[in-house]
Amino acid sequence: AHTRVTTFVKSASSTFSLNQWQQRMVIAGLVQRRDLLALAHGLDVKRDRSTLNSIAEQAKEAAGQKVAANLGTAYHAFSERLDAGLISLQDIPPEYQERLAQYSDTLSRSGLVTRPEWIERTTAVRADQVSAGLPVAGTLDRIFQLPNGELVIGDLKTGADLSYGWGEIAAQLAIYAHGANTHGLFDWNTKTWDNHDSSYRPAIRELSVRTDFAIVIHLPADGEGCTLYRVDIAKGWERAQVCGQVMAMQKS
Repeated sequence: AHTRVTTFVKSASSTFSLNQWQQRMVIAGLVQRRDLLALAHGLDVKRDRSTLNSIAEQAKEAAGQKVAANLGTAYHAFSERLDAGLISLQDIPPEYQERLAQYSDTLSRSGLVTRPEWIERTTAVRADQVSAGLPVAGTLDRIFQLPNGELVIGDLKTGADLSYGWGEIAAQLAIYAHGANTHGLFDWNTKTWDNHDSSYRPAIRELSVRTDFAIVIHLPADGEGCTLYRVDIAKGWERAQVCGQVMAMQKS
């Protein structure tokens, strides 16, 4: 068993602001869907919690939460296929071409080159590497090659506001970097690990990703522009140790 990276990095985070935002989304959705408000009338918060949870999820969907999430998923898929050379901008639906062109232009201007053989690859770190009870695994978006030939972890984010999540993001990308360097990458197409001792794909032998910083590409699903951020994953690795300690404490 492994702990998912996105679950692991949340263990040391405050959820106060996120919970407030979710409450606002529920209220906004109920204003638009009075039928949901009617369904909730007279229900008990303990006895009918599954029904109320369902109503709350529908309310958040009515407020547009699912629309942004679905667009973000689509942007991820389009960008992956673009970077892998499987499609061109002309193959993307016209209403999304400009946003994906902004993504491609931003990478091009920065000198970042996507290594197509390392798109959407899974990696993991041992439990003892992050002071955790279980190994931690996750799937990285990209590995970029810098103009000087060095390799860095790249991650596409499509949320509207990243300001509350930088700590989690730094820990997440630090785990990807250390996992890639120490254990290699898992290819879901072949169901095999490509590690430093593998002869399956010789290119993995050159894999040495920087562990001091990573690159986040911010392409808001419901906004404009595309911005690159340099993220301190040395600090992220320190945070990952704290996440492991918090999870261990919760289990004990």
